[in-house]
Amino acid sequence: MTLTVMGKQYICENFGDASFCCATSGLSWLYTVGGMDYNETGGTAQAVSRLASGLIDSLTMTSPARGTFTQAMLNAANEQSVTLSDCQEITLHDEPSEDQWCFIPCSTHTDQNTCENIYHCYWYNGNCHADPPTCAGLNNEPDCTRYGCYWYDGACHPTWTCENIVNPADCVAYGCYWYNGACHSAAPDCETLNNEPDCSAYGCHWYNGICHTIDQPELCYWVDAKGGPANIVITDVFEMVDSYLFTVPPSGYSFVPTLQNAFGVIDYFLGFNGDPLTGCAKFL
Repeated sequence: MTLTVMGKQYICENFGDASFCCATSGLSWLYTVGGMDYNETGGTAQAVSRLASGLIDSLTMTSPARGTFTQAMLNAANEQSVTLSDCQEITLHDEPSEDQWCFIPCSTHTDQNTCENIYHCYWYNGNCHADPPTCAGLNNEPDCTRYGCYWYDGACHPTWTCENIVNPADCVAYGCYWYNGACHSAAPDCETLNNEPDCSAYGCHWYNGICHTIDQPELCYWVDAKGGPANIVITDVFEMVDSYLFTVPPSGYSFVPTLQNAFGVIDYFLGFNGDPLTGCAKFL
């Protein structure tokens, strides 16, 4: 069998010297068989061979102190069984004069493929890491999405709700509804909208400073354009009367006023409430 990259990493990290390199000597451990502990000293290949032999229950590294290990743990790290022949291979890589095997920290890898696919580390924020990221620790949208997090408001988050989003574009991108300066999970009623752009954007009708579900007559927009009933002047009255007499819409409009509409405009000019005749709600 052959030691894998991850197997070598595991061996160097847990059965290597203080520098996490395979060594010929200087290590201490105890192995356990049937509840009895036996102390030994030696090199990396020897320590690993005790586990690979299948003859012991566990092995505890005491110097350097690294914890307790079993054959199952060793094989799992190597992704296949570690054999005594593999231990013999370690003896060819346990001195500085040889191609010595040493544990390589994730942080030393400079490309994503080596980091993730060869050494099973985590690539994010342009660097290789030993531990997976928290969502809040990711500083770009691609990594945020790749690690199952949510990018909005220029940052990465572990969860999202419409009400937590403060950026209009992100709000819409998450299928929410932006209106009244905030993000919402439900579409608005026209009457809840407090500004003309949102009112128009949601297909409602803005007049009299309020958003409405039902539009007002076009004549009322003509009154609004004049500045309201109080600002109707005699030329405006003539315009409306002529429009009625000649059945021609006022300039820029498509409606032709009725006789009652014309009288309503005259009432506005005179300072009376012309709303009942125009069908508007303008007179205050």
